[in-house]
Amino acid sequence: MGHIRPIVPIHHIHHIHPIHHMGHIRPTVHTEGIFLILVITDRIMKALFYSINGIGLGHLSRTSAIAKQMIDDGGADIKFFTKSDFNLFLEDMGVPFVKSPPVGIGDDSEAFIHLVNEYLPKVIIYDNFFPHGGLLYANSRGIRNVLILRNKKKGFIEKELSDYGDVYAKFDLFVVTEDGLKDRLPESVLERSIFTGPIIRESVRDNNVAKRYGIKEDDFVVCFTCGGGSNSKRLPVFNAVKGAWEELKGKIDGLKFIVLRGPFSGDFPESEGIIVKEFEKDMTGLLAHCDIVISHAGYNTVNEIILSKKPSILIPVDSKDDCQLDRAMNVEKTGIGWCLKEPDSKHIASLVKEFHDKPRVREGIRKAFESINVVPGNKEVSDAILRLLKEERDVLKLGKSCNNNCVCCEELGNKIGIEK
Repeated sequence: MGHIRPIVPIHHIHHIHPIHHMGHIRPTVHTEGIFLILVITDRIMKALFYSINGIGLGHLSRTSAIAKQMIDDGGADIKFFTKSDFNLFLEDMGVPFVKSPPVGIGDDSEAFIHLVNEYLPKVIIYDNFFPHGGLLYANSRGIRNVLILRNKKKGFIEKELSDYGDVYAKFDLFVVTEDGLKDRLPESVLERSIFTGPIIRESVRDNNVAKRYGIKEDDFVVCFTCGGGSNSKRLPVFNAVKGAWEELKGKIDGLKFIVLRGPFSGDFPESEGIIVKEFEKDMTGLLAHCDIVISHAGYNTVNEIILSKKPSILIPVDSKDDCQLDRAMNVEKTGIGWCLKEPDSKHIASLVKEFHDKPRVREGIRKAFESINVVPGNKEVSDAILRLLKEERDVLKLGKSCNNNCVCCEELGNKIGIEK
């Protein structure tokens, strides 16, 4: 474990919490009453991801893609704090995770502080959302904090930065992964920002994708993906997609409909001839075999579709912060797809049929894609975080002497004046 040299008489120390997996501990201990402060220099490159999804998988998908790149690039030691009940990404990578208690986003500071004090990361990465108390605690301990930002509805980010500018000032690095934000961020944020391409979960290169779905070379494949989450529009969209299938049956040779309903979206209405799956790990691999995609306009899915250079029919979902409508309208404006503000089976069917029947439509979309060059930002983000991890930096561990040898987070937070 290393050596710890107390700077106060040893009889003033009730006990010291055991610290596991330490590369090196700089020998300093402070006490204030029964509280202990250990100054730790950890040579193990430990990064903690705060990846809290509300109803979908977007945050977990993005952060797990970054984590995989970091592991591949530099052998970082990684742990996740997540609320999601669908942790296939993490299990596939063998990355340990701690489940958040069933509370609202941002109301989990106490559990998060406990994990931070136990794991002692050198860097914490938050995807869009973060617990204010947890961030302030980590900053007070000398931990680097990184916030990943994507575009949101006009006024949302501006209000956040205005209301909580002192909290956002605690971040060491902002990673901006979507166009449209640069002109909306203040200089105080811009000077600590890097601008990268989108974070996209890479294909697992499953050569059996076509075989698993029974896709033949002359099939015309329509894929509907609902993303990871549940939302109020799912049933009307499900019914519209089923209705489009009924409209198109017998009108397109080799027509094949594939539905990825998402792990939290409930059952798709039964319909003979439609292949329904809960989830596809190799999404970009499947898209490579599709002709056209129907989807909501979430950040991850739209970027996967564009990277795969497939035309799309996008049905945006309204939310308080995400700008799905703007994203879908931008796809339509660019000439690589269509935006439907409401799910309509006849409209969906007519667009699919038009794309299938008219070579000039297909050629127009192909040419539009030629002007788009998507370079995933996974590597650039990984490099930036690894640079922070490699810095020599002290991390403070605050402990409390108690009967259970644990960190009593609520009292600890009150002691150092941090709101949860």
